[in-house]
Amino acid sequence: MSGKRMVLNPENSNEVAIKGVIFDMDGTLCLPQPWMFKMMRQALKIEGLPIDILDYIDSLSEDEKIIANKALADIEAKAMIEQVPQPGLEDLMKFLHENDLPKTICTRNLIEPVNHLVSKFLPSEIQLQDPIITRSYSPPKPSAKPLLHIIESWGLKPENVIMVGDSSDDMMAGLNAGCSVILIEHENNIYLKKSLKEIDVAVNRLDDIIDLIKNGYALADKSQYDPAKILNRYH
Repeated sequence: MSGKRMVLNPENSNEVAIKGVIFDMDGTLCLPQPWMFKMMRQALKIEGLPIDILDYIDSLSEDEKIIANKALADIEAKAMIEQVPQPGLEDLMKFLHENDLPKTICTRNLIEPVNHLVSKFLPSEIQLQDPIITRSYSPPKPSAKPLLHIIESWGLKPENVIMVGDSSDDMMAGLNAGCSVILIEHENNIYLKKSLKEIDVAVNRLDDIIDLIKNGYALADKSQYDPAKILNRYH
């Protein structure tokens, strides 16, 4: 551990104030749909290849990009209809709203599934704060740039912001940006906490984060973090 703690209302010099939260969407705010990424890779004919989906699309010709993006959009539309909210979603969002903590989404998905999740699963009085980052922003996670864009827009410092996600892209983006990182753990990512020891906390439900924010949690030691470390991002 680093000796520092994150908490909503710091009382000691070793405590860092929590001032904002950034969420991934798929597998974080809604339950994981691992079939979606497998189907995407099959559609692009890159199943089993060690290449990122978005990097692969960027390598295509303009005509090929149109076809590839249409294939992904069709798959995401199906996944959107089947979205199931992560347990504790509404309670956590209400808590953040009541405590005036800005919150938003940083996803590699399109904006339509984001809008669907917000309109279907969140009360109308709970709004995300701009900017909402989707696939149109480049470079995507695991780059720190989309998170830093959000944080700068909010007028905050990275050390006061939490990145919540369920993938290595989410965790590495948060670490690369200098944020605290919380992992939403499920059966498809149980390897991550052991592989990336700089993850601060792993939880199974979103509302577990309420207690962490209120009562605080210890920050992991990040002195040995290597941004160039390559994790298995293509399973």
